[in-house]
Amino acid sequence: MEEYKKLSPKAKTSWFIARILFTLILFLVSITSYFFFKNKISSSFLKISLIISSVLLILLLLNALIYPWYEYKQWKYMISEDDIRFSEGIFFTKNFIIPIIRLQEIRLNQGPINKKLNLYDVIISTSNISHKIPNLEESEALKISEFLSKKIKEKVNKEILEEINSKENIINLNETGE
Repeated sequence: MEEYKKLSPKAKTSWFIARILFTLILFLVSITSYFFFKNKISSSFLKISLIISSVLLILLLLNALIYPWYEYKQWKYMISEDDIRFSEGIFFTKNFIIPIIRLQEIRLNQGPINKKLNLYDVIISTSNISHKIPNLEESEALKISEFLSKKIKEKVNKEILEEINSKENIINLNETGE
């Protein structure tokens, strides 16, 4: 696992569906609000509200249609023996490097859209923050999860051995009188 990899191509579909659903919900809220308030507020305020709502819905629709393809193009990740690296963003790219020694928990998450597409998110937690590698095929997500879980177990076993050795050294020092 020493090279940058891309997310599943189905990530674009997942992001598209999620954004379209969000846009549809906002559209329904806007329509409902319009019919509820049309006789209760002034017509000039109603027109301004309609214009703002329309512009917002158009921007959200463009976000749903265009953004997933650019987001997919930018997203990449790499898992090595020492760290996890990933890069995301369109206008402002964020690069993350998480040392494996800092890992505390690995989880797999699957929302309703990803369940239909058989995609998983790998949630990587350290002591103070969680990161997500989204929309991976099941086999890849399981492979990453198993690899990182193994690394966490190795880290814990090493810490336990170091603690035992440290206590043995203290006992030996006490027995020798030093």
